[in-house]
Amino acid sequence: MRWHYVRAVLTKEWHELARQRMIWSAMLIPLLVTMVIPIITVRSMGAEEALDRDTVELVSRFTAAIPELAALSPDLQVAVVMLRMFSMMFLLIPVVGALNIATYAIVGEKRNRTLEPVLTTPIRPQELLLGKSIAAVVIPMLTTWLGYVLYIFIITFFLDARLRPYLLDTASLLMIFVLAPFVALFGLGGGMIVSTRANDVRAAQQVGGLVVLPVVALFVGQALGWLIFDTWLMLLAIAGAIVLDIVLLGINVALFDTERILTRWT
Repeated sequence: MRWHYVRAVLTKEWHELARQRMIWSAMLIPLLVTMVIPIITVRSMGAEEALDRDTVELVSRFTAAIPELAALSPDLQVAVVMLRMFSMMFLLIPVVGALNIATYAIVGEKRNRTLEPVLTTPIRPQELLLGKSIAAVVIPMLTTWLGYVLYIFIITFFLDARLRPYLLDTASLLMIFVLAPFVALFGLGGGMIVSTRANDVRAAQQVGGLVVLPVVALFVGQALGWLIFDTWLMLLAIAGAIVLDIVLLGINVALFDTERILTRWT
């Protein structure tokens, strides 16, 4: 691996992405929604929500998986459940961000006829892919991590500081700092696969949007009480994400053939 070529691709990608407002809005708008909705939900809850039958059943399932919740008052228990459920939506930021960047990085260059000149240089396909991949993953991950830090800050100072430990426990930290990068790689892999077949950025993003379904499924499963993400279940989710990433990597390496691109991507 010749790292100077990778750095050159990475620098070029970041300069290009800095000018793409659509990509930034696709990450920042979901981030703001993910941060605001749970806080508004928790602040607007009254005692009647805490006594709601479905809510009580959901809280009991969370308490069974997280025994420390039993020490909290009922209103704080409900708040923890709501915040932990919505924190799962932070996984949308890396997957959507990586997907959008990946589709633009390939389809945009196909449309602008700027990919073929790059491929006629001595750069190897794996070096080009690595540079684009780093650019597509680093920016969404930094956005996710900074957003989660701000989320914890807001909860600590505007809701209740007693809620903070339940969003900084082992399962939550594994989700944000371990699972999220693999989810970003999943969005990247899906975006690149779609991009090899599409010639329009919007069409590629619409089809590639299917990669968010696993994240939505995790959120729905937890909201219904089917999946309560403790440390062990989070480790299982990480293992599953790694397997999916390896499969997508193999597919991308097979599809990203220089000669095929130069002769068929018209």
